[in-house]
This record gives sequence, structure tokens and C-alpha cells, in this order.
Amino acid sequence: RLRFEYGDVEFIRGSWPDDPDQRARLYRFGRGLPPPRDADAIWHDEMPDEDLRCRQPVPGSLGDIGADTGLLIARADALPTHCCIDDRAVVWTAGLATWRKLAARGIWVTGSDESLGETSAAAVRNWYPQTVRWLKLSHEQGFPTAQSQLVPTYRTSRRHPTADVSCYSHFYWQSGTQLREYLAAVPSLVNAWHGCGPGNTYRIASQLLGRERVRPFLSARQFRRELLA
Repeated sequence: RLRFEYGDVEFIRGSWPDDPDQRARLYRFGRGLPPPRDADAIWHDEMPDEDLRCRQPVPGSLGDIGADTGLLIARADALPTHCCIDDRAVVWTAGLATWRKLAARGIWVTGSDESLGETSAAAVRNWYPQTVRWLKLSHEQGFPTAQSQLVPTYRTSRRHPTADVSCYSHFYWQSGTQLREYLAAVPSLVNAWHGCGPGNTYRIASQLLGRERVRPFLSARQFRRELLA
């Protein structure tokens, strides 16, 4: 169980015959969001991100990575395919999906933040005294932190306009970029209620909306289930 400013996150890993048990639970401090009028007031759906966004690499953004460097990688495609990484370099991913994609490319991944927002990578740095610099690979509007240097390796743009969300009161955001896009299109969203993941998206949402309007969740499914309980 890990403690954060918003609550405790508990991971359960186990295995029964033919039934592996892998769960994560968030025990949030304080009150939840006010309930919606009904299920139709909840919005958390857009098309898959791969279909929604166009990504273009930033040429020359990253050279070869030596043994003294640690990489924090938000998405697998944030690491250019031409980049050569020393076997002794630390590679840390934002979540397990990115880990799997990089592993499929033959890249040894040291660890993952389990989608909790660069927490583990910061906590274990004493384990890697040879690592003297940390680079965060993300897009041009990526979330900067004091713990690493942001290196934009790609830029992103929407292929489709934002949806009409005027009939909703509760929203779940998949990323800070998505939230910024909708706030620019619909400024009145600051008066709605919002959920998002507990990592950097929660930090961005709290800055843009105020913490009284935002609660962290581990998934859109948990968000909807809690609101309709």
C-alpha cells in the first residue's frame, strides 16, 4: 500500500489455480464527487487515442543515451526508434502498457510508475548512483517536473474536433492534453465535476480547475461505478 496526498493506493498480486488475481484499489481521503442526476450525465468516452490524435516526431530531439542517464518515458512512441540506449541506462515507464511496447522493441525496462505519476522513479533514484541526469520523454505540452528535464520528442494534434459535451455534468479525462482542449472549447467546464487518473493528469486538472472540482480515480470504470453507486 502506497500513500499519496489524495489517499492510499493498494496493489494486490496473487495467483490461484487458473485465476491470477491482480487488482489495485484507491482509498481516497475526503469526500467524493456529488452524484450526477443520472447515468446519462457522465462523460468519459472518446474514440481510441490512436485514432483521435496525429503524432509527429520532433527531429533531432534526442541522441544516443549513455550509462549515466535515466529515461522517464510517457509513451512507447516517445522514444525514437533510431535512439541507441546503453544497456546500463535506467529506463522507467509511466505504466505497464508502455513497458510492454518497449519490451517488444527489445528494450530492457527497469521499472514502471503504475500510472501513478513519476512516483516510483523518484523514490528509487538512490538505487542508481551512476545515473546523474534524468530525462522525461513526452510531447511538447508534457507536464514538467523538478525531478527531470523534459525532452519533447513528438508533437500531437487532434484529427477530430472536440465533442459536444453541453449536456454533461461529470467528466473523466484521459490526459491533461485532452482536458486543456475541452476547456479551450468549453470554458464553462470549470463549473462541472471532474475525475481523472491519479498521476500527472490529476496535477494538471487540479491546477486548471481547482482541487474542489477534481477527484482522482484509477480508471474511468471506477469513476462511473462510484458515481452511480
